[in-house]
Order: sequence, then C-alpha cells, then structure tokens
Amino acid sequence: MSIKQFGLKPDLVVSVAELGCIESWKLAGPQLIALVPALEYWLIVPDDQVQEFVRSSPAEYKIFPESVFIQDFAEKFNRFAGESTRRGWYLQQLIKLEALSRASHLDRILIWDADTIPIREISFFDSQGNCQYFFGSEYHLPYFENMDRLLGLDKAILGSFIAQNFPITGKQIESFFSYIEKRHEKKWWDAVIESIDFGELSGFSEYETLGTFVSSFDKKPLMMQPGVWSRDGTLRAVSKQISSWMNSKSKYDFIAVERWTQNRWGKSFLLRILDGLRGYLGGFHSYLSSLSKPRSESLQLENHLAKIFYVYGTIDVVQIGANDGIQSDPLRKFLQSPGRFSARLIEPIPHYYLELKKLYKDRPDVEIINCAAGSNESTIDIFHIEPEHAKQMNGNGPHNNWALGQGSNSRARVVYWIYNNAWRGSSYAERIPEWIGAIEKLEVRVTRTQELIRDGARTLLVIDVQGMEEDVVLGLSKDNLPRWVVLEEDLGKTSARQLLVSWGYREVFSGSDALFELDQAL
Repeated sequence: MSIKQFGLKPDLVVSVAELGCIESWKLAGPQLIALVPALEYWLIVPDDQVQEFVRSSPAEYKIFPESVFIQDFAEKFNRFAGESTRRGWYLQQLIKLEALSRASHLDRILIWDADTIPIREISFFDSQGNCQYFFGSEYHLPYFENMDRLLGLDKAILGSFIAQNFPITGKQIESFFSYIEKRHEKKWWDAVIESIDFGELSGFSEYETLGTFVSSFDKKPLMMQPGVWSRDGTLRAVSKQISSWMNSKSKYDFIAVERWTQNRWGKSFLLRILDGLRGYLGGFHSYLSSLSKPRSESLQLENHLAKIFYVYGTIDVVQIGANDGIQSDPLRKFLQSPGRFSARLIEPIPHYYLELKKLYKDRPDVEIINCAAGSNESTIDIFHIEPEHAKQMNGNGPHNNWALGQGSNSRARVVYWIYNNAWRGSSYAERIPEWIGAIEKLEVRVTRTQELIRDGARTLLVIDVQGMEEDVVLGLSKDNLPRWVVLEEDLGKTSARQLLVSWGYREVFSGSDALFELDQAL
C-alpha cells in the first residue's frame, strides 16, 4: 500500500553527511526522493564539500554548509571535544538537533542517516500524524548514563531507537528543548555538550535521547514499524542488487551502508552469520559470551587464591563490595572457617551489611564495615535493586539471583543491567518497569581505600563495585599498596586495570575476576 494511501508525508527530511559517505549518498539521495516523499529535503555538509554534494544530490535537495547550523555552539564544542577521535561523529549529532530546533514550527520532521538506502516506500507518520518508529537492539551503557545526566530519565523501552532514522513532530521538538533548558537553566546546546563524555568513543546518541524523551512524556503508546532493516550492507552489494531488491519486494525496508562494516566481507561466512546473530539477540549476547568462557575459570581463580591463603602465612583480606558474602563471592570458601587471616568486609548497602553480620556472627577475625571505598572521604549515592524484588528477577533462569549483586553509584548502570537481562523471558521483560521502579537510592559514607589497608605487603584486596573500580584503586597509597588485587571490571572497562599495571602490578590470572600481584622487585 502506498504512503499516500495510509500515511502523511513528512514536512521535512533532514540528513547530515560528509565526503566519506558520498558514494552511499549517491544511492540514498535518489531513493529517498522516490520512496520517502516529503515536502522538503535538507542535506547539511561541511562548508568545503557543498559543491561536491550539490553535484551528487537530486535537485530536490537543499544543500546547507554546516557553519550555518553550528555557529551558536562551535566554540564550546571545540573546547569540550578537544582531540576526541570522533569529533565529527559527535558534531553531526548536534547539527541534527540544531536542524530540528530550526524546523520545530513544522508538523512532521524525519531525520535520516545519509549512509542508509531505502529499498521500498515507507510511511513514518500515520493518517493522524502520529510517529511510526523503527527499533534496533543496541544496548550501550554510556548512552544510558548520558540520558541520566542530560534528561534525568531512565531508558523507557525494551528496544533501541538507534535505527538509522527518527520521526518526530514539531510539538515534540519544542517540548524536548524546553525541557532541557528548564532543567539545566541554560541553552540546550550547552547542556548537551556538557553532558557528553567525549572520552567515550560513543558517549551520546541523538536518536536514543530523543526517543527516551518522547516515550517518557507522550501519553500515546509508541507505534512500531512492521518492517525489517539491516545495518550490515556493503556499497558493492547494495549498488549491484538495489534494482532487483525493489522489483522483488525485498524483505528490507532500508539497508545501512556504514563504513565500519565495509571490511567485514573478508570474514568467513560463519563469522558473518555469528555477527548478525549477536546483533539480533541484543542484550542476550552478553550472556552467550559468558557461556563461552572456560568452565574452569572460577576454579582457576580459586586455585590461585588457595595458594595465597594456605602458603603465604598470615594475610589480611580486604573485600570492597562484599554484598551478602555468598552471591558470586570468590572468597566464601576461604572465609567460612577461621584460618591464618583476618578479614575486613566492606559493604555500603545496609541490607547486605546486616546479612554479612549474620553470616559471620561470632567471628572476631572478620570485621564488617558499613561504608563505600574510594579516592576521597565523602558521601555518594548508591543505587541498588530492593532485595525482595531482586529475588524475583531470575525469570526463566538461570536462577542465580543475579540482581542481588547490582549496586552502583550510577543509576543508569543498574537500569542497563535490568534491560540487558530481558532474555530471561517474556514475563521478566513485561515487568521491567516494575524492576526499574524497585531501584533504591542510598546516601552512603565513603572511606578512602587506603584507610582500610593495614599492612599492604600481606594484604589481599578484592574489588567488586559495579563501575567504581577506578575510584577505589585511586584511593590506595603507593607507599602501602596491597600485594594482591582481585579486580572485577564492569562491562570491560580497563582504566583500573591499566592503573594497577602502571603501578607495578603483573596480571597473574585473567578472567572476569582478574588477579594481580605487585612485583616485589620494584
């Protein structure tokens, strides 16, 4: 059925491009005119590339130099972005937002990625002008954290709004910018730029941010597109087959030809299938990855710890983020009975602190301390899932009470893991709003890590703090470093690991919980 029969045209389609994607644009531009009919089309490009894109674009397109759109925030952007390797990528997103700001008087606007080629006619607005969205499966923690800083909002849907395009109404645009400016009491671009961690390769998503705002504040339920799309296209394949795809009614509505995918066709057929499977499964792939780890990993760490506990004489144990002392605790086997050690277990959340007190009652060799650890004496907010709800969050399994271990100074991190476990079944997924509603905030005392270390030369330090690893390590004193450190770094972050190595630690065992030993020769 034609777009003219069941949907309203966008008043404006906006794309942003640069010379690196011009070959993709040569395909995308004409296809957009043919398959996404609109009243007006804008293409925004670097100033020195305007003429090249004029020659490579359909006549219907108005080609604008980007300087027209960045003049209000260019100085601030340059100052904050610094030498970021993805300056251009971040700048394009800000340009799209500024274009929306200037087009907010229109009823219906569509943002369309310039490296994405439509294959068949698509309606983005129904007959009443309501937006119809494509969704993706991307879950990227820095986006969650940015939305928390900028909007003060949690991710609001199970899928992702990162889908190569985004429809929005003029009223939604006005509400979005007004909300940001009232919340931060400054111009929207100042707030957005200040919210971005430019040290991240991907620290901001305009689509995810806009979608989260709209889904949080619009009373109408979101309308999902029935179509299918792919971001795994190559320029060669699309160029060669686009005519036959259109004639045979390809299953895809559109295909993205992103530069990062262009060298992937050198991979084996099996690897390409696996890549696609991981993308389709979204959050589930992290669980699949965990299953691929050697089953003996925990046993290997246990063997290394046994050597420390049973061979090296009397040791001091300091565990930061002890939780309940049982859940995924690598020390439980060694602490169950008194031995040649003394232990200090640090837990900031009162519920788990009391569980530890019960677990180690009548044990003078085990001290339980209710605080957090970090680089400075202070107080911080810790977010965790209320325990009674956490016990219900196993879904279809495995029944490992994973949610009991979620506690972080980042609410977005806890929300991330709630969404990232949606593979536990439909009943779990349906209750995600309930799980997010069960997140509690606690103000806790922070003790400098070094204050918890008596004699570093005989100390085993265990760190499991859900994203606060670097700050805990920075709280150590180089004059009294612990001999051994067990470090769990959340979501593959390596800053704490790199810090330990720079201080003279060598990695004795690599795993989800890595063991480091201080080089005694230094």
